[in-house]
Amino acid sequence: MKRLLLVLLLALPTLLLADPVSLSCTLPTHNTDGSELTDLKGIRFYEGTVSGGPYFLIKENDPPVCAHLFERTAGIYYYVATAFNSADPEEESAYSGEAMKVIVDSGTIPNPPTDLVVDPDNLSAYTYAQSGQVISTYQVGWVAVGSACDETMSVNGYYRVEKEDVEFAAGADANILFAACGSGT
Repeated sequence: MKRLLLVLLLALPTLLLADPVSLSCTLPTHNTDGSELTDLKGIRFYEGTVSGGPYFLIKENDPPVCAHLFERTAGIYYYVATAFNSADPEEESAYSGEAMKVIVDSGTIPNPPTDLVVDPDNLSAYTYAQSGQVISTYQVGWVAVGSACDETMSVNGYYRVEKEDVEFAAGADANILFAACGSGT
C-alpha cells in the first residue's frame, strides 16, 4: 500500500468563551511517494488532553469529509487527524499537525494572578489568527524557561510573552505571543 501524505490544517476557535469545537482540514491529494492519491477512503479525527498524545479516536468520516463539530466541557484539548485509503483502511497516514482548543467555564472568571513565569512543563509559544468572529491559535515556537508573563494580557489561561523570549519554529514569526504560565514562586 502506498502511504498517504496527510496535509491537514485543523482550524479551531481556541480563544472563544464557548464549548463547541469545530474541526476542519484540507483533504490530501498525494501519497507520501509523490503519486496522486486516487483511493482516499476517509479521515479520522483524534483527541487528547496532553500535547503530543496519547490521542483517542473521536470521529471517522467515511466517505472523507474534513469537518467535525461537537461539544466539550471546560478543559484543554489537542486534536490531530489521519487519512486512510480503500486498499487498507487499517493502515493510516501519520498524524497531521496538532491543534489545541481551550474551553473555559465562562461563569467563573478568576482574578488575574501576579508574578507569572512560563510553565517549564509547557514551553510552547502560540499566536492567533482571526477570521470573522472566530479566533484560532497555533504554535509558532518555544518560550525560554523562566520568561516573565504579562498578567494583564491573557486569553483562557494563556498569557502574553515577549517576542525576544521566543525561539520560533522554521519559517514562523508573530508579534503577539501567548504561553502557559504559572506562579513564579
